[in-house]
Amino acid sequence: MPARHPYRLSLGLCLATAAALPLPALAEGLWLSGAEASRGASYLYLGRIASLEHDQLQNGWATRLWLDRAGYTYRVDGQRYRGRSVGLEAGVGYLFGQAPFTGSAFVSLMARDTHLSPADPGSEVSGFHLRPKVSSDLNWQFNPRWAANAGLSYTPLGHAWWARARLLWGRADGLRWGLEHAQHGDDSYRARQTGVVLTGVPAGAAHWSFKAGVRQLRGESSAPYVGVDLNWTF
Repeated sequence: MPARHPYRLSLGLCLATAAALPLPALAEGLWLSGAEASRGASYLYLGRIASLEHDQLQNGWATRLWLDRAGYTYRVDGQRYRGRSVGLEAGVGYLFGQAPFTGSAFVSLMARDTHLSPADPGSEVSGFHLRPKVSSDLNWQFNPRWAANAGLSYTPLGHAWWARARLLWGRADGLRWGLEHAQHGDDSYRARQTGVVLTGVPAGAAHWSFKAGVRQLRGESSAPYVGVDLNWTF
């Protein structure tokens, strides 16, 4: 009987992909990690963005590494399915702009292994897949106290997508609070969530963000969600 979770194969292929990229020294770059949880859903991630041209992260070519684990549930024709996946991506992109507008765009190769219980014969995301992915992040400081942020990603094969917009108030170099709205899904599920967020909470050289709100999964009743993010540069 095949292994239920062939994560070793998935991660091995992903690491081989990452090793093929011209990555800079691990001592440089922006590190990001976080977690989010709701009823029947969870998401954990660890990522790194580093410059390919400079000693410090700034405009120009950069690399992106991302490791995550996701869990979710969905319904098809009255049958409830439970999905669990692990993924690793490696990509190259460009950081651009200057205040008040900055952004980034990346093209990555992503390996993801998804297990569905029970097996869903109509799913195009189940099993191991190696696919391209595009992602972008945009930031606009349109007022000394007000800022907007938008992020998105899309995987053409499997139609996996994620999009989030935030409106924040506060100091650019300090605490900010505001609202966020996100939508995400793939060929198996659709979800949307709206909540409040607090960013820029200092923790030494790092900064925390906290969020909470209501999540709506298609075909299910709404449920609360909570999340935390941490980023640091060294």
